[in-house]
Amino acid sequence: MKIKTLILGFGITGKSCTKYFNSINQICRIYDTRSDNDLKDITEYSQNEFYFSSYDNNILEGIDIVIVSPGFEPNHPLLTQIRKKDILIQTDIDLFKSIYDGKVISVTGTNGKTTVVHMLEKILKSSGKKARACGNNGIPPLNLIDEKLDYVIIELSSYQLEYMSNKSSDVSILLNITDDHLERHKTFKEYSKIKMSIFNNGGKKIMNISQKNCVDIDDVKYFGYNESTSEIIINSKVQSELFISNQTLHYGKISLNFMGDHSLQNILAVLSVTDYLKIDFIRCIKALKSFVYPPYRIELIKRTNNISWYNDSKSTNCDSTYWALKSLRQNVILIMGGSAKKQDYSTLSEIIDNTVKILIITGKNSKAILGDLKVNVKTYEALDMQNAVEIANNNAIQYDSVILSPASPSFDFYRDYKHRGKVFTNAVLKIAD
Repeated sequence: MKIKTLILGFGITGKSCTKYFNSINQICRIYDTRSDNDLKDITEYSQNEFYFSSYDNNILEGIDIVIVSPGFEPNHPLLTQIRKKDILIQTDIDLFKSIYDGKVISVTGTNGKTTVVHMLEKILKSSGKKARACGNNGIPPLNLIDEKLDYVIIELSSYQLEYMSNKSSDVSILLNITDDHLERHKTFKEYSKIKMSIFNNGGKKIMNISQKNCVDIDDVKYFGYNESTSEIIINSKVQSELFISNQTLHYGKISLNFMGDHSLQNILAVLSVTDYLKIDFIRCIKALKSFVYPPYRIELIKRTNNISWYNDSKSTNCDSTYWALKSLRQNVILIMGGSAKKQDYSTLSEIIDNTVKILIITGKNSKAILGDLKVNVKTYEALDMQNAVEIANNNAIQYDSVILSPASPSFDFYRDYKHRGKVFTNAVLKIAD
């Protein structure tokens, strides 16, 4: 059988693409920069042609289309060859959109994406719609192709947007843009440009009003909260029937508690989408009252002796940690640090001075963090996560909040942020009694 498709990267995305092509009786050529010893579950895909670590000059022979995984390096020499040969480059999302005939809601932003797509899924399901969240949250869209869905809500990272050719959606949402992934995108301007490309379509455009003066987008509708006027904005209109008091959103006789401004902004983004879809606020708020937040996002894992322990391992950038600290407000013991990332940790100096009583640094970027930060709080360097938890436990007193909010990726000692989060949780459950 002639092979016409090359798949670059054999992680979750690559496997989902391979499985789809095999289901329609097409075999694929697959290249991954890792060795086969680093990969699992290859045997079920054995009918395909694999290249690991290296490739020969024939790898592009007969290839009509290349499906590239988001984590594949854009400047890889093989991609350069592919572009020179003018071979079609697509993503799994492009492929999915060419097959799927339901409605698409696309969500991007530096932080909050996963929470928002799952909130939308819950509300749509509560409204009688068949809906699934997918994309960067770990569920490849192609895994859903056999489901009869009214809506898919696709979480899009900058890595995915960078490669996508088909940005069309019924609704596109930009939650926020702050410094992130500059080790790949080089400049904040380039990163912002990629994030803004989610609006390169003819659908409804929704964006946080905080970005209003930073971008020039036609026909965009805004959401947000004006603290000085206490006005809530949904789709560029002030919603006088919605109001906030004591970290609670009120609408008539129903209310919804939230934790911090970042959580409020996520809720308002969701309400902007559902308002456009003509789902009333009462139904939305009722659905969100039972919403369970994804783990490792300011997740309360234990409260002992009036000391609260929070797991915010998903925080991989300074902005995320900033909002976590702003949510907790005071008497915080902060554990941060991880693998290297191109960002300026000094942006956290003021919020740390205002909220943190003890700072615990761990991870391979500890020296970079300590070099950037200008703070007047007691600081410890921990050998590892267990040691960090021990230090926190020895210093915590009644009404303190201990939080792991690394402001850093997890690839120094862990497979991913989930692995890091589990290690932290286990250490807390073991020692904090």
